[in-house]
Amino acid sequence: MDAWSDQSEIKKKISEIEEHSANGEYIYRGEPEYHEKPPYCGKVSSNLWRELEVVKAKYSDIKSIQAEIIAAARAYYKGGTEDYQILTDLQHYGGKTNLIDFTTDYNVALFFACYGSPGEDGRVIILPETEATKEMISRPLTPESRVRAQKSVFVEPPKGYIKQKYEVVCIPKDLKLRILQYLETGHGINPTVIYNDIHGFIRSQNAYWMAYREFYNGFISQYEAEKAKSTGEEQIALEKAIKHYTNALELNLQLPAVYYNRGLVYYSKQEYKRAVDDFTKATILKPDYAESYNSRGVVCQINGNDERAIEDHSRAIQLKSGYFEAYANRGIAYKSKGEVDRAIEDYNKAIELKPDYAIAYVNRGNAYHDKGDLDDALKDFNEAIKVNPHLADVYYNRGNCYNDKCDVDLAIKDYNIAIELKPDSAQTYNNRGMVYYSKEEYGRAIKDFTKATKIEPNHADAYYNRGNSYIRRGEADRAILDYNKAIDLKDDYANAYSNRGVAYYSNKEYERAFEDFNRAIELNPNSADIYNNRGVAYSKKGAMEAVPSVEFAIVRAIKDFNSAIGLNPEFAQAYYNRGEAWLRLGEWEKAKSDLTVAKEKGMDIVTAFRTDYDSIADFEARNGVKLPENIAGMLPITKA
Repeated sequence: MDAWSDQSEIKKKISEIEEHSANGEYIYRGEPEYHEKPPYCGKVSSNLWRELEVVKAKYSDIKSIQAEIIAAARAYYKGGTEDYQILTDLQHYGGKTNLIDFTTDYNVALFFACYGSPGEDGRVIILPETEATKEMISRPLTPESRVRAQKSVFVEPPKGYIKQKYEVVCIPKDLKLRILQYLETGHGINPTVIYNDIHGFIRSQNAYWMAYREFYNGFISQYEAEKAKSTGEEQIALEKAIKHYTNALELNLQLPAVYYNRGLVYYSKQEYKRAVDDFTKATILKPDYAESYNSRGVVCQINGNDERAIEDHSRAIQLKSGYFEAYANRGIAYKSKGEVDRAIEDYNKAIELKPDYAIAYVNRGNAYHDKGDLDDALKDFNEAIKVNPHLADVYYNRGNCYNDKCDVDLAIKDYNIAIELKPDSAQTYNNRGMVYYSKEEYGRAIKDFTKATKIEPNHADAYYNRGNSYIRRGEADRAILDYNKAIDLKDDYANAYSNRGVAYYSNKEYERAFEDFNRAIELNPNSADIYNNRGVAYSKKGAMEAVPSVEFAIVRAIKDFNSAIGLNPEFAQAYYNRGEAWLRLGEWEKAKSDLTVAKEKGMDIVTAFRTDYDSIADFEARNGVKLPENIAGMLPITKA
């Protein structure tokens, strides 16, 4: 049995009904909507009473009004037909009467509570047969077949409603379909049995064709959404589609294709919970509905439930051989779990089944990228472009790959094409901005990060990256504003705290700087960069306003550089910073060792030294030390 259609909740509801009707005699009524608003709350009312409520008639007239209805209907009967027979006929065929349908079988009441209003909770009313209620209850003397099937009894309240004590069991909307399935398989109760006469057949036929018409209109609206030229037009079309599909379900709850298509619309609107609910209902009604399992798997993966996604895609593959989309989607879930090799196996199968499946090439390229196989990734991206040269995502992903290979000009070229094909992609602007940042073209980088924030105002990374660009341009105040925004959007953004600390430090707001560094380390104690940043702040002379002495500051700095190197033994900048700190303490051998390691690991120690000091003499004067010749020879004499 599908785990999504667990029967335990159904059993709980049945037990609840049985508990409320354990002692004595009871009759039951099912209503597809749980009426909670006035004037219906606290009442079980007849349809005639509700009609009088609409037209604001006096309820004291209900008996005489019903008599008039019976007199008018008598023209369609042969002489001698009793009033009560006419009344019960009117009731069963939708006429307005003061009768309220009940049943002696709670399973029948459950059917009526579930059959209709799929978007609303239903209810089962449990009425005890007390002396007061027995006076209002009547049973047909010669019941029609439909009355027998429904095990009907009628309650005729003098005021049009029952307000005495009765129990109510809520039937959640999400449980309705499962209960209908349970009633059909376990008790043989279904619409054909309940409405088992010619009038029921006609009603069923009319409902079917009306539902089909609504389904078709929903499908047309869904197509219009796909072709919409703006987000606004798309949303209007999607709302129309939902309305039509919902109308179809009101007419006929057991249409799996309608649930499936409405689920696709909810998916397009990013209303993922509703999408999952509809895909689930489609599979309940049609257990071999491979497409619905596949679509539900996609939404589960988006929601971070990779295991459930893999389960659904596997079920879809089992039901439909050659289902290449399901293989590709299962590959995405495996990749999300970190099982990249299994993901590649699924992408291979998808491509084997459909060699021109561009998305599968893109996904496999991303998997190779994750493994560090950049050349294989590029081959797949190139193949995807051959199959579909108009797919923005492939250019975006190939641009990322070129960027990782340090082919920054090719990366920018691909990002340009991706933006041309998909101009509303904030992430593409952000990534192109990062490439411009790496090229030290900070103006262009800022422009791209700004565009990303306009497209996606909650893009925390774009604010963070723009802040970094402002720092590089020496605009600390503007950087701080961007780091503030990034932290507002993501309050555990450790790097944003760290870099805001750098900006505060450059503004000589030392206490704020160290608060941010400490907070960043608290959030991410495994970041070598953050320890290095705090170490630099301690090491600089300007921090003396925040620490008791120069020596104390340098010792604290060395401790942070030690942590940075411990976390990342290849961190050349941290070796250089620690070496410069040892110089200030006169620890010549330790200094020489660190400066040598920094140089061996690719650090330009001469340029780094020139950033802070004009000359050896400047260093010596500012730090009160005299450098040995072997160390002075490693560093410049004058600033370029």
